[in-house]
Amino acid sequence: MKSIWRRTFTLLLAGLLLLALSPAPQVEAIPVTGGPVVFAEEGVESVASPLDEFALGVKDGAAGVVRGVYAPGALALRVEQQPETRPMYISAAPDTATQFRYATFTNVIGLLAHNHVSGAQFFNLNFGQEVWIVYGDGAKQGYLVANILRYQALQPASTRSQFLDLDTGEVVSSAQLYDRVYRGEHHLTFQTCIEQGGVATWGRLFVIATPLGELIPALDPGLDVLN
Repeated sequence: MKSIWRRTFTLLLAGLLLLALSPAPQVEAIPVTGGPVVFAEEGVESVASPLDEFALGVKDGAAGVVRGVYAPGALALRVEQQPETRPMYISAAPDTATQFRYATFTNVIGLLAHNHVSGAQFFNLNFGQEVWIVYGDGAKQGYLVANILRYQALQPASTRSQFLDLDTGEVVSSAQLYDRVYRGEHHLTFQTCIEQGGVATWGRLFVIATPLGELIPALDPGLDVLN
């Protein structure tokens, strides 16, 4: 009986000694023990997308207020709001569009720009182009360009001009054109002038984009990204 216990004790002691002499596993990662975080895969650097970088540059905390518009490879503009008493105001600042206040009354986002400044970039937009509206709190809404309309203004300097559709030849009033581009289901409309023959206001370009999915809320400020 004593020999059995002696043998058992000897085996147990040998096992403990072997375990003590075995090399410890290589562990270099330190567990994250804080709150919820977003982090990159080990060995892969975390890099913000161009859209996210743009959103960080224009956000100012104003929820529900359009502060920027971004279209990959086409444009990246800050958005300025019209003064309440100046519905025809359009900013002349570079890389800036102006939100058309009247269009908000019909749940449409209208973005205006002079063709000699940021409006020139509206011509970069094509059918199927992805466009993103960025709000002041960092929330984002995607759109897809669905229609591009070009008109000649028969009275170029007048806001009440009649307009000739350059694709169909149809002549419409300013009220009819307004209904086409600034009424209906929620959408996004870009507007700038078309220059021709030395006349800067010869025509009008409208690029219409329809919603692409739901609004993407701003990132929870409690989350962080580990670079």
